[in-house]
Amino acid sequence: MFANHSVQVVVPWKALEAAGAIEEKGIKTVLRESRQVADIADSLSPISDLFELRYLLGVINSRFIRNYLAVNRLEGTREGRIYPDVWKRLPIKVASTERQAEIAQLVDAVQAQYRQLASRTTLAAFAADPTIVYSDVQAYLIRLDLRFFGDAESTIAEKPLLRDERLVLRRQPLTYLEAPKAPELLRYLELYLTQLHPELQGRTWAEARRRIQVPPTLEAVRRFLASVDTLLAQEQEIRKTIETLLQQIEVQVAAAYQEAHDKDKMQIINRASSKDTSGGLF
Repeated sequence: MFANHSVQVVVPWKALEAAGAIEEKGIKTVLRESRQVADIADSLSPISDLFELRYLLGVINSRFIRNYLAVNRLEGTREGRIYPDVWKRLPIKVASTERQAEIAQLVDAVQAQYRQLASRTTLAAFAADPTIVYSDVQAYLIRLDLRFFGDAESTIAEKPLLRDERLVLRRQPLTYLEAPKAPELLRYLELYLTQLHPELQGRTWAEARRRIQVPPTLEAVRRFLASVDTLLAQEQEIRKTIETLLQQIEVQVAAAYQEAHDKDKMQIINRASSKDTSGGLF
């Protein structure tokens, strides 16, 4: 697995030992540092076995724990970034197996929703459907369904904006499109220039109009946009479900940190550690 400086990978010590990776140079260094942090001289595998990996994922991605980090301003955090050395000292609650399972189940549900989000038809894939017929935008200009105002040699701005029944291509000098009887056409062109073909931004209108492809009739444009709305609604529904699940995880994480440590798990930790961990968070 490749991970750059912006990616942090969490692997249980039990899994590393089982894979025979514990003697790798980099892992040996992390193991030594982790033993110092936990004050445990022997194998960390029995300790890692007490924590469900998805429970840890729920905790470290929760606003609850990130607020803790922000309030305590631990060394190694800046501008919303949290570095590996901070995660090593993160106070993970020794929650009961039942509580961990509840959070793990919610994490599974979130991941399932993200997989669904990743597998859905994207806007670009939909627009590339070979069954959709396109024609040159200039046909609409010739019929005056679409009207251009400004200097055709002005470049299209970084983000064309639909405002006041105009699609503003550039503010200075003011360059825009109007379609008084076909507002759906302006919406389509905004979508085309901002999401489907943003590479046309920075080109002149004279050049872009020779490249822009539009469904050949206004009715076809309306059908295209209706399909786009369906795709966006599906995405919004998935994201709404994800947000609901994340809220439930927040509730569960907060509850876990308000509860007492799991006694059986703490006995295993205390036997392995040379310091008393009963009074605080492990």
